[in-house]
Amino acid sequence: MDDKFPAHHRVSLSDVSKAARISVATVSRAFSHPERVNADTLRTIYRVAEEIGYVPRKGSAYAHDESSKLIAVVINDVGNPVYAEFVKSIQQQCRKYGYSIMIIDSQEMSSIERIMLGLMEAYVAGVILVSSRLSDANIKKMAKIKSLVLINRAVQGIKSVIADTRTGLEQAVHELRSLGHESLTYLSGPKDSWQNMVRKETLVSICRQNDIALNCIPCSAPTYSGGFACLPQFSQHATSAVIAYNDIMAVGFMAALEECGMEVPEKVSVVGIDDIPISGIVNPTLSTIHIDRATIGKMAVDELVSRLRGGNLHRLLKPIMLDSRFIARGSTGPRRD
Repeated sequence: MDDKFPAHHRVSLSDVSKAARISVATVSRAFSHPERVNADTLRTIYRVAEEIGYVPRKGSAYAHDESSKLIAVVINDVGNPVYAEFVKSIQQQCRKYGYSIMIIDSQEMSSIERIMLGLMEAYVAGVILVSSRLSDANIKKMAKIKSLVLINRAVQGIKSVIADTRTGLEQAVHELRSLGHESLTYLSGPKDSWQNMVRKETLVSICRQNDIALNCIPCSAPTYSGGFACLPQFSQHATSAVIAYNDIMAVGFMAALEECGMEVPEKVSVVGIDDIPISGIVNPTLSTIHIDRATIGKMAVDELVSRLRGGNLHRLLKPIMLDSRFIARGSTGPRRD
């Protein structure tokens, strides 16, 4: 805790407000409804809160209510159709077991994820973390407090359900190789994304086996604008084919290519990952790697409810892996010099 507060002093919202030079009302919203606060302001408030030792107050009404029928679902971006599909599947399966869900949108910020989990732990029976950006240590800490299942993230000792993109990536690379492509660029996802790390390492291995030169470009965000902004760096070392971390980035990148007169797939073949609905209606339609999010969400709920009901608590915690597959569409074609 900051030296300006005596040891017995409990740091308050007012203290955070003064230290951050932000109104008490905004600081309060940052902890109760973070989705209503500007992202830059949130970062400032959470940084200051940690620096001066503010601990959010937890409600006590349900603190010992083991009959809670509420499950927290933490996602990174409520506007991303991938997370929307996960939430829909989770909600449908929870309803079958008599549970409701609380959605926490972390806005790609681990600080929001960590603080909101701390705030809601007294109210929920269990937690599902979807592509969590938290550290392994923080996830393990939460798992000691609440029953917890991970989606698309592996942490030793915690049950997880994961989309294994290796098969889909192998099929995609083999297809590109058969079309004459000898070089490939990977538009990377968030640096703290476990799935991004796995996809990148998998591509490195597959390209090495298929004698394909691989270039990796870090992107600012796993969004349409993030993919669009990759073009200048791509142009410095252009390749004949591109695989993006997700479909949204791929669509943004194709838009950037079109704007500068580079046709897809005549000049560059593009592949996404996720197979979201828009991938089949953009022009050209996007070749992508299909992931069964409905089944993943359902299985995550099954695993969590099993633990909440005390069943199979000592079974193997090895991740459940669901396979993927490549879908060829209009955005991939023969290499043309």
